[in-house]
Amino acid sequence: MADEAVKTETDPTVVEFPITLGKKTFTLTFPVPSVWAFEDATGLDITSGELKVKDIMGDKPKLQMQRTITLLWAGLLAKHPEVASNATPADRQKTMDAVGRFVYFKNLGEITAKVFEAFMATIPAETDVTDGIMEPVPGDSTPTPEDEANPQPPQPN
Repeated sequence: MADEAVKTETDPTVVEFPITLGKKTFTLTFPVPSVWAFEDATGLDITSGELKVKDIMGDKPKLQMQRTITLLWAGLLAKHPEVASNATPADRQKTMDAVGRFVYFKNLGEITAKVFEAFMATIPAETDVTDGIMEPVPGDSTPTPEDEANPQPPQPN
């Protein structure tokens, strides 16, 4: 069973990813309508192919958290109709708020990583959107996998 989970999360043909929120397991996936929903909710144009991840996520910690929640919400739409209430912007906001209630500072990094894994799995490999992916939030001392692979000496301010 564990080997199956690893294969699912590393297989480049997989576009659906399990994520546990609260005590329930959901499926994250980003078919085109989910990307469009994210674009509608944020006003961004991801499908133009001209945005980098750092442009998508923003440069301020609060905006990054809001965009993570919005991307999480969009990734749930295809498999979980209970979060797909988009009749009006107010309805959309209610369902995004409900999804956001699963996100805490202590699980934000894990959720962000899973959301990006699912999102990146649906983008063609030749698309260069990874510039700036998972940049640490200023003041965040949690090392990224890149940090651990390439330790750097401290820089003077």
